[in-house]
Amino acid sequence: MFYALITILTIAAFLIGMLMASLPRSARMMSRAQLIVMLLLTILLIGVLAATYMFHSEPASWAIIIAAFAGNIIGRLRPVNEFIVDHDPWDLFALR
Repeated sequence: MFYALITILTIAAFLIGMLMASLPRSARMMSRAQLIVMLLLTILLIGVLAATYMFHSEPASWAIIIAAFAGNIIGRLRPVNEFIVDHDPWDLFALR
């Protein structure tokens, strides 16, 4: 049960990292909706890390951090970024 929950949180951290990388890097280039999404993704990632802290599992916390960084790196790849932008119904990840 514990390992299944850690696996789910690790996958969630990877997806959060991918989405964060797909948003514009400068707050000046972001719209209000993009800023709100970035704030919510950051809060969600902190919540995932807090959940692993509650489990008193240091390896799980490191797995979450590494998964978020890996998702950030993969999210910056052009094919992945274009896929996210093409499948975004609200144009949150499109550069303005």
